Amino acid sequence: MMNKQAPSSPVVSTSLEKLISQPVQNSNERLETHNIKDNNDFSLQDLQQCIQKYAEQLTIERIHLKNTLLDGIVTLNGDRSFEIAVYNPSQQNELQINSNEIISVLRNKLKNSMIKINVRLVEKEEHEMIYTSTEKLHYLNSKNPNIEKLMEMFNLSLE
Repeated sequence: MMNKQAPSSPVVSTSLEKLISQPVQNSNERLETHNIKDNNDFSLQDLQQCIQKYAEQLTIERIHLKNTLLDGIVTLNGDRSFEIAVYNPSQQNELQINSNEIISVLRNKLKNSMIKINVRLVEKEEHEMIYTSTEKLHYLNSKNPNIEKLMEMFNLSLE
């Protein structure tokens, strides 16, 4: 009887030096380094355009980040910092996780190495739904008290 041996696969070795020297790429995109001396001024419109361009190039795997960037309210706080207002903790978490990448891209595009980002969670205003005619009348009276005077003047009622 012959003893069959499994074909041996070639042994592959990798040194840590080779791994360290290889550039790391995040989702097939290369982030350019920025010049530390860059400190150009930028407007809110410039910032919004850069954020929109960055968001539009994100892939389907990062759709949550894309939608968060496109839906967030961007405000400029002084020369170097800006704020993105989001509506839920999930969006806030998404921006905080990806803030280093976002800042790196914005620093390159806007040529300002001092840019900082703040993420703020805001509550969405909930509007009370109006269904009945009485509710409609109360709502309109709260907006314009003259409506009640007109109803009295012309002897009107809801019935």
